[in-house]
Amino acid sequence: LYAVEPDGSDRVRLDEAVTDDPGDGGSNGVAFAAARGRLAYATADGLYVYDRAAKSERVIANRATFGFPPDDPMAGFQGPVWSPDERFLLFAATTKDWMRRGILSTDMAFLFVTPVDGTQWRAISDKALDVAPDKVWAIEPRREPETGRESPTLVSLIWPTP
Repeated sequence: LYAVEPDGSDRVRLDEAVTDDPGDGGSNGVAFAAARGRLAYATADGLYVYDRAAKSERVIANRATFGFPPDDPMAGFQGPVWSPDERFLLFAATTKDWMRRGILSTDMAFLFVTPVDGTQWRAISDKALDVAPDKVWAIEPRREPETGRESPTLVSLIWPTP
């Protein structure tokens, strides 16, 4: 993954394992905040934000801050999504340890929201959300109690306010 100016200058290598292709085995997601010129990206090791104007990278969360065992191949961060005002990030995190301890019952991840400075994380769901481009709506799988079947449900995302 590289950050590059529109004219191709100032190429900065951020991470060699990140692409936006979820089928490549190394990608965990990339999200661009156009208004503020920031790029959020996730790897197995952490969640990062690159600020194009400052040419700096900040660690928002990593394995150590979440207490992930260093030898856990399932531990990692995925799918950053910017809030509409680009002040918050939604992301997923998981570790095999959470499943072993019964915190998660499947291979799913917890979804967290954090301010861009990474000072607080708040778990908001243990289900995968398919976030709409407007970042206001999402589809969440819900199990129907009567039938046990999973059905998609439209949910509204309410982002934190300062």
